[in-house]
Amino acid sequence: MFLVKKGTIVLELGDQEADLMRHTINDYVELLDSRTPLDPVNRRLFPAASGEDEDVAREFRALTFSDLDAHKRSTAALAIQSLGAHRGCRVKLNPEQNEAWLVLLTDIRLAIGTRLGVTEEMLEREVDPNEDWNLALLHYLGALQEALVNASEAIARW
Repeated sequence: MFLVKKGTIVLELGDQEADLMRHTINDYVELLDSRTPLDPVNRRLFPAASGEDEDVAREFRALTFSDLDAHKRSTAALAIQSLGAHRGCRVKLNPEQNEAWLVLLTDIRLAIGTRLGVTEEMLEREVDPNEDWNLALLHYLGALQEALVNASEAIARW
């Protein structure tokens, strides 16, 4: 989880959690690599300026896609770097890594939620990871994100 120690945000994950995050981030990068314009997930990750005027939407995507794609890949790379290559991790995050994790967790949750067609009812019910792994992952990522937001707020008050 994300904790505050001596005025710094620290990411602490056990071996299994760190492996899960490496795998999840790699899946996210593969999703970016296999970009299909009509895929609802990609349409959420790379939104259009207009849902009504396809020409405006196409022009907006042409102008913003490269920068947005590069930013998403950069956040994934920073997160992977902070996790390290093997086992669990315990690392102090610098502000750039902190921001990368915030963006990355939001994007991954958005991708999973879009793919699953998540509703409020789905998010409120108890989830058995053996029965609905993707929804359980969404909940876990939400807990990580909440911990990071809380840690970031604590640092801001520090």
